[in-house]
Amino acid sequence: DEDFGKEQQQVILQSIFGPAVDTWEVVSVGSWTMSALVADKFFTKTGIALVGDAAHVFPPAGGFGMNTGLQDVHNLAWKVAWAFHNNRLLESRSSILQSYEQERRPVAQSNAALSRRNYQRLLEVVKAAYFDEKNRILFQSLFERSPLPLAFSQTIFRT
Repeated sequence: DEDFGKEQQQVILQSIFGPAVDTWEVVSVGSWTMSALVADKFFTKTGIALVGDAAHVFPPAGGFGMNTGLQDVHNLAWKVAWAFHNNRLLESRSSILQSYEQERRPVAQSNAALSRRNYQRLLEVVKAAYFDEKNRILFQSLFERSPLPLAFSQTIFRT
């Protein structure tokens, strides 16, 4: 609440959008859990393509999530553009989606595995510095109860 309560949300949104956005609603808030997931299919039965985080999510170790999503869009865009310019968009829709999935799903699976491996390696570094799961919980507990200003505690934790 201190970081992202209603008042802080207003400050953040106005700093991004300015006073033009005066009506907004936060629908949900949740904490992040490390995961690496790849969709079984990269298109729906109705022919909607899944790209980016709709098709795959990776741990942030390595920056593969956004890059893979941008590559997904590029792959799909050139195929749709080709079909459109050759007046074959309607007849090519199924083959476009199938080739998109055949090309991009293996890349997503590979990047998910690489991201997981990078994340595990990062945890090994953290453990080598004598930080294990109990230490993380201990540090988090200490910082949550700290009388220090939140920004100062966060700086100490990051350092």
